[in-house]
Amino acid sequence: MTGSDIQVVVQGLGLLGRTAIGVCEDTPGVDLVAVVTRRPDEATGLPPGVAVLGDLREAARDHPGAVVLSTVHALDGDLERTLVDAVTVGLDVVTSSGAFHPPTQLADGGDALDALARQHSARVMASGVQPGFVLDVLPAAVLDLAPGWTSVDVVKPSDARSWPPSTRHMLGLGELPHVVESAVPYPLAASAHLIASAVGRCVVEISESRSARTARHDVVLPDETIPAGHSIGFAQECVARLEGGRQVRIRWEPTVDVTEDTDLSLRLEATGKADLTMTLDGSFRQDPYPATAARMLHTAVRARDLPPGLHTAAAPGLQWPLSPAGGRARRR
Repeated sequence: MTGSDIQVVVQGLGLLGRTAIGVCEDTPGVDLVAVVTRRPDEATGLPPGVAVLGDLREAARDHPGAVVLSTVHALDGDLERTLVDAVTVGLDVVTSSGAFHPPTQLADGGDALDALARQHSARVMASGVQPGFVLDVLPAAVLDLAPGWTSVDVVKPSDARSWPPSTRHMLGLGELPHVVESAVPYPLAASAHLIASAVGRCVVEISESRSARTARHDVVLPDETIPAGHSIGFAQECVARLEGGRQVRIRWEPTVDVTEDTDLSLRLEATGKADLTMTLDGSFRQDPYPATAARMLHTAVRARDLPPGLHTAAAPGLQWPLSPAGGRARRR
């Protein structure tokens, strides 16, 4: 460890937490100092010297100035409480959960959490969990390759077999179709707003919906069996119309019904004065956790240069430097 190393505390020892530990070990300039878990008896196989702690208060006491990588799967109020726990003890925190656009996903737009973070000189960063990163940060970063684009379509299939059963059911997989179609736990509207912010255009109109995918037979997975007629996947689509007649269409297609012929590649197509077509494939399509953990760690490093408060994934450099109205863009 050197004086410039960033100290990291991993919160949660699920699959993503374990993956984050491995990513920390493999990243120069990162010092993994502790893990926080409610089940210390399961904290085995950790790197030498990594402390096992029961809560974030202990982490703040033993490692002030550390950054928390929170790998806890949570939504809405549960998510906000997880972030508040870190902020109130003065620790910076990067969440993997669905807070990649807090203004639309926290009850008050994130104002209370932002004020609390400023009060305790802490930073809350939303990294953009998969599929967040590939549905917003990545497209926003490459759209300069198609100047004058008028429409952009992004499609991200996901292999949900690798997800824990609790995460699948939280998103409606394994439930009856009406459960999927009556709620949108992870709104893709957040990603549309991030892309709009990156290109400096206001969202004029936006719509979003989910359609369940079912099978006529039971689908047997290693950790559960989904009965026939229940949701084995869904198609979630968000269409945003931006000022100037531009359109962003984002589609997320998780499924547990995956075969060797299933195309799980990310697809992006922009059309207009200049065209752009991009297809990405690789191991991330079966297992997104390494990419998510790496994104969280990169966000944690960038967070040190940001002022205290609540920040979106656009804050480290994607946000258009001037707001559509001509003023300076807000950091949040």
